[in-house]
Amino acid sequence: MQDYSFDSDYSSHSADPITLLEPPILFGNALDLTQEMACCELIIQTRLHAYFKAMETQQNAEPTRTTYSHPETAADVSSVCLPAMPAFNPTQQKGTYSKFVVESRLSTLARLALALSAASELRPGLLEMLLIRNEATGLPFSEFGVVIDHDRAYATGETLAFLLGGNDLLNRFQVQSFLEGLQNGKRSITPDLQALKGIIELKVDTSLGAMQAPLRLSNEALQRFTTATPFRPECSDAFPAKYVEIDVDWDQLVLPPSVTKQVTDIQNYISYGERLVQQWGFKGKVRPGYRALFYGPPGTGKTLTACLLGRKTGRDVYRVDISLVVSKYIGETEKNLEKVFAMAEDKQWILFFDEADALFGKRNQANTANDQFANQNVAYLLQRIEEFNGVAILASNLKDNLDEAFYRRFESMIYFPLPDEPERLLLWQNGFPEFALLEADIDLSALAKKYTLSGANIINVIRYAAMQSISRVSLVGMSGSDSEPSYAIKREDLEYAIARELEASVSGHVLSGDPHGDLFR
Repeated sequence: MQDYSFDSDYSSHSADPITLLEPPILFGNALDLTQEMACCELIIQTRLHAYFKAMETQQNAEPTRTTYSHPETAADVSSVCLPAMPAFNPTQQKGTYSKFVVESRLSTLARLALALSAASELRPGLLEMLLIRNEATGLPFSEFGVVIDHDRAYATGETLAFLLGGNDLLNRFQVQSFLEGLQNGKRSITPDLQALKGIIELKVDTSLGAMQAPLRLSNEALQRFTTATPFRPECSDAFPAKYVEIDVDWDQLVLPPSVTKQVTDIQNYISYGERLVQQWGFKGKVRPGYRALFYGPPGTGKTLTACLLGRKTGRDVYRVDISLVVSKYIGETEKNLEKVFAMAEDKQWILFFDEADALFGKRNQANTANDQFANQNVAYLLQRIEEFNGVAILASNLKDNLDEAFYRRFESMIYFPLPDEPERLLLWQNGFPEFALLEADIDLSALAKKYTLSGANIINVIRYAAMQSISRVSLVGMSGSDSEPSYAIKREDLEYAIARELEASVSGHVLSGDPHGDLFR
């Protein structure tokens, strides 16, 4: 076998100034996959050489009464010695592909399936040598199993079985069992199958079977093994959910201790849930995935908490776009939701349903056809969210707006109350930057005590006062003053902003304080 060491293969790139700008991980991934594609090519060439040599031997042999060849004869191609898949050194692996192969301890069958799935994207010409036509029939050799989809060649289970074992039926049955397990996951999950879930996509035509389905890398795996970037689908009709990214740290979230404890429990499950199921024997005893309900007044930190859970545990958070999900046409809402759940299945994501009562509302007595279909929609959601093997967080202002049947589906239900006085004071103190200068008669403790504002209300007030301060400094700069800017927070700005927040509040919770009264009275 060719030596595919990192230094020897890529030494020529050291003098390339453009290449030096690329992240080192790209070198590692390029090396990994170059090695893997070269090995695939050698396996294909070896198997084809043996196949056509056996065919030539059969054609040149004198006819006999023997119908079946003995396994040891030259006509059999199942016992060909194939090149071994080269081992990756765990201490010297350079890319995400080699790291995945080493950590997953893939068998030869699983690793060749992975390599063939990658070949259609990275080296499509590699599979085209298997499209050679039979001179006798004018058709491609069906044994080779390669299919064309959108002008691109894809290997199938037939290809995998042929390369591994030629015409050996026992080998074929092993490949078929492996792919069926990869397809439906209902068979006993072996380490290989567990590792390749969400990596290899097998979209089976109902008229055919697992052996005839194209082997494809998922988009997520393709990005992981090439550019090493996370796969984040765009919000669209095909995936009605939007990736949420925040620039806030965990210590900026202010919650009551009781709520913090419950949120920590969710964080622990996200971090260690897989260990609980696999190592502690809870598989089959608990439902897959985790479901939580956040409820409480607006502006109390429900959305921020869901996003910070994702940031803390290294998981992407996707907010489901209700406007793209809900449809007036019968059955379309369920189809749109299925797109979200199907895409998020087996991925390390958190699905966040804001204003969840719009989807998970109460069922009514079916007096009309519309009521009947609305109830069917809720029934579907009950079933689907229970089967989802990821993390789903629902948020609602009022828990009573949700159908009660959902309650038992939740592993946790957390009430987010309006912050009390100490928490409000902390929100006021954390909200202003260090360089902001508060007027002497502004007492944050008095504000926290007098006004029962939510965290969102307080941030809105601070934002307004800060913008007023910036605008004043800008006007001074335009007048030609060379003095250092002084970002002063004015009392009247806070008065106006608090009055506006109190007037605009439409929450069911009464906020204390007269919106037209003296702020510091």
